[in-house]
Amino acid sequence: MSRFQTEINQDLNLPKALVILWEVLKSDLNDADKKATLDQFDLVLGLGLADWKPTVLTIPAEVTALAEQRQIARSTKNWAEADRLRAAIHRLGYEVEDKADGMQIKPGTGS
Repeated sequence: MSRFQTEINQDLNLPKALVILWEVLKSDLNDADKKATLDQFDLVLGLGLADWKPTVLTIPAEVTALAEQRQIARSTKNWAEADRLRAAIHRLGYEVEDKADGMQIKPGTGS
């Protein structure tokens, strides 16, 4: 907290103050201490961090079903079917990203 106050008191050096904020977020502090520290920082920053709630994304069942069918097609090396299902998912406004530990469905980028 003292480093943060030093930077704020140094002509409102917000860039360095934000660096300190990120250091706290990435630190090994327990979650309660992180929250308490960030709440104090936010008294100065006024970002409304205490009111922040993560966005919950609900993927439609139709998209999830298509993605699961695509996973099956990929596991059987039916690449044409996997591509067709990816295109169908895209038309519904979503994208499938293949990862080492499975897949991730996310809203499309509109491109």
